[in-house]
Amino acid sequence: SYGTIAPKVIKRTESEKERMAQLVEIELLIPGLCTMEVKIPAESTIPTVKKCLVDHANEHLLSYSDPPLRIAKSWVVLASFGYDNMYDFPLETEAIDLDVQIERMKTMFNLDCRLSSDGHQYVKWTERCRFALVIF
Repeated sequence: SYGTIAPKVIKRTESEKERMAQLVEIELLIPGLCTMEVKIPAESTIPTVKKCLVDHANEHLLSYSDPPLRIAKSWVVLASFGYDNMYDFPLETEAIDLDVQIERMKTMFNLDCRLSSDGHQYVKWTERCRFALVIF
């Protein structure tokens, strides 16, 4: 009818559908700025998640500045819905050893972690995960 815009149909390839099925939506808090939803790989390393979060902030928040800004230094802090903020902890080896981070994720947040054949720790993230990106 007049004035009605037909919804845009997005056709996805099989590889795009598969990739989307391997993502999980989490909450990202950038203290002092905003909170947003971000899709991250459902199973990945901590550095991969940090890269996803920093890239998302750079693309969807800081790129609107003139000139566009980029995050130079930041820390990622893990939290979870249903837990008090005293359980939050930084996912940074400068603050907490990686083995301790992995153990805390397993015991405190009930996240599955596995060591890959190439020696990297993979974490299976869930939609209950919340991250803070603290920008310095």
